[in-house]
Amino acid sequence: THASAGALSQVLMIELAVGSFIGAITFTGSLIAFGKLQEILGSNPLVFKGQHLLNLVLGLVMFIFAGHFVLENSMTSFY
Repeated sequence: THASAGALSQVLMIELAVGSFIGAITFTGSLIAFGKLQEILGSNPLVFKGQHLLNLVLGLVMFIFAGHFVLENSMTSFY
């Protein structure tokens, strides 16, 4: 087993990476919802110039770090 060997299987590492993606998106959504409910943010959708490009870059960076984590067993990439 991976616990006795001190290593994580690639399936488990992929699950951790996917869980991190889902957690990051959920946490961000929760912060925005909190801001809107406390009237810190307006109720209008949050849009700005370059938003789609920023989302693309952030998504690519997340996939790159996840790939590095899974392929190289790099905990730094996971953090």
